[in-house]
Amino acid sequence: MQAVQHILEGVFTNENILTAIALVVSTLWAYLKRQDLLGSKAAFERQVAIEAIESGVTKTYQQFVKARKMAHSDGKLTEDEKKQAVLSTLQFAKDLAKQHGVELMSTMTEHYARVLIEATVQRLKGGAPLASENTMPL
Repeated sequence: MQAVQHILEGVFTNENILTAIALVVSTLWAYLKRQDLLGSKAAFERQVAIEAIESGVTKTYQQFVKARKMAHSDGKLTEDEKKQAVLSTLQFAKDLAKQHGVELMSTMTEHYARVLIEATVQRLKGGAPLASENTMPL
């Protein structure tokens, strides 16, 4: 017991050892804090991306899809119009996300963005609420 006490006394009285301990602890704390901030930033960017896509789907429906459906006797879009609607939604979402400091395609792949667009369209068709309750203003 006295040996441990002697070692601890030596550690806490040696300035070099205390400096080294402080350096290790502060480096560890800075690393953990950075990981937390990066996680928060990634979560924020994902939320912005989701809301931008949902807003894009809503805007594209209001400005393009609704009119095109009314122009067809069967009330359905052609394949080319569907493609145009997806491209319009993607472009709007990219622009909206950028206004909030987020590069949409660095947050998710284009394939995932298209899947999210389709899922959002299906939710809206089924009357389900959007994934986010507070979508960004159009």
